Amino acid sequence: MRLSPQSVFAVFLLLLAMGACRTKNPTTFLAVEYRALASEKDIVTVMDTLVAPVIYQGTVSLKHLPVAEKKQKFVDLMLPAILVAKHHIDRDRAQILLIQDKILQQQTLSFSDSIQLNKFTQIYKTEDIDLLLRRMQTPPVSIVLAQAAVESGWGTSRFFTEANNVFGIWDYNGSHEASIKAKYARADKQVYLKKYDDLSASIYDYFQTLGRVKAYQEFRIANEQKQNPYQLVNHLNRYSEMGLEYVNKLKVVMKANDFTKYDQYGLHPGYFVRKTEGPGWFASM
Repeated sequence: MRLSPQSVFAVFLLLLAMGACRTKNPTTFLAVEYRALASEKDIVTVMDTLVAPVIYQGTVSLKHLPVAEKKQKFVDLMLPAILVAKHHIDRDRAQILLIQDKILQQQTLSFSDSIQLNKFTQIYKTEDIDLLLRRMQTPPVSIVLAQAAVESGWGTSRFFTEANNVFGIWDYNGSHEASIKAKYARADKQVYLKKYDDLSASIYDYFQTLGRVKAYQEFRIANEQKQNPYQLVNHLNRYSEMGLEYVNKLKVVMKANDFTKYDQYGLHPGYFVRKTEGPGWFASM
């Protein structure tokens, strides 16, 4: 789907007029386009601040590419996945906001409402609905990209290429089929990492991890305060055993690659539709 600049603007105004239809209109969907990924040549270059929600199926290593090309391909691969995952978290949060509104108005929750509320209170480890909503917030794209680059070696790590695991998130059970065995152990215990269907699923889980883990409480508070990304990233010192060195590395990556410009990028409004758009499309709430 390609729209002229005039059409894009018209659609954007329509979305505004519909009153935040992405969060409150149950008939409006994000049409996510799934594309097969066999090589880096399949990765579409992001040309504009309005990004098509393309999710790639399959994995490919960028290790063999020249540095500049590797970095650009990595951003082109990751950016749509990040924005789609952000959208999913926003939709989750919108559901909880609607449920909170019903509670405040002393309305009886439907069975579906109760299921959703219970699901997210368990995921984010709190029964306080106000705290739950605060935990369901995502960091700036610039920080997500920087962590993704550092954790995956710009898309070259084994966990990235074999498991779509961008951030090295562990599978603590180790018995789940959707996991990958690490080459090292901790305290004589084998380490397993989660395996995901696609990159956006990995990012979605990463957002939930940042939202619930106690070690990132200061990060969440700073994120609520909308701190500058270079200030906000200071609170990720507990994400890695490297501590302050890890934080400094993230800052270097953010600055050297001008990642903060991507904080202004968003999903193309032309992909918010009322029904699926034919083969190869998936209507994602």
